[in-house]
Amino acid sequence: MRIGDGVFVGHGVMFVNDKHPRATNPDGSLQRSDDWELLGVEVCDGATIGSGAVILGGVRIGHEATVGAGAVLSRDVEDGATVAGVPARVLR
Repeated sequence: MRIGDGVFVGHGVMFVNDKHPRATNPDGSLQRSDDWELLGVEVCDGATIGSGAVILGGVRIGHEATVGAGAVLSRDVEDGATVAGVPARVLR
């Protein structure tokens, strides 16, 4: 995970690093660290993430972008864009 300079992260924001987490493998054995697909998140300089947002792994939040409070973000956010909702969609 990379968080740039001047980023605001609100209270209770959750970063999820695996889009398909499971406790067990198909054969019933417990998963180990090498069974997980860990996905990074990049939050670019000056971005704002509102309280309670959930950021799924593998996304990039662009420079000066805004993620609304409570949003569930599963896709990249362009520089300067504002997204909100479940799932998060571009507002402007």
